[in-house]
Amino acid sequence: QNFSAWPAGYNAQPPGQVSRFNAFFTPNINPGNPTFVAVLQGNAGTGNAAKDQVAQYVVAALLNVGPPVLTPVLSAAAVKDIWSEFATNGSFSPSAGASWSAAEIIAYLQTTMQ
Repeated sequence: QNFSAWPAGYNAQPPGQVSRFNAFFTPNINPGNPTFVAVLQGNAGTGNAAKDQVAQYVVAALLNVGPPVLTPVLSAAAVKDIWSEFATNGSFSPSAGASWSAAEIIAYLQTTMQ
């Protein structure tokens, strides 16, 4: 974990405000308001393993959006939309008639990362 390489606007550790999942994503993870580091370490704490894993990948994808941009195929808004739809419906629809499970969302996000 190279915290010094995190994009501007995201903080991994003090001093300063540490980035928390609920400040960037809706719907929030409840209970609690885990830090990005906790989510990346698999400690989102939703009580649902698939949801915790998708949370890990959307945080990683958001950090890769930058700046600097490491994921040119995604925007911050697109990453947030993936989470919002998945957390609300249990799946994500990238296009009409398609529905991705947690595993498919993760597989897609993996292809966008370096």
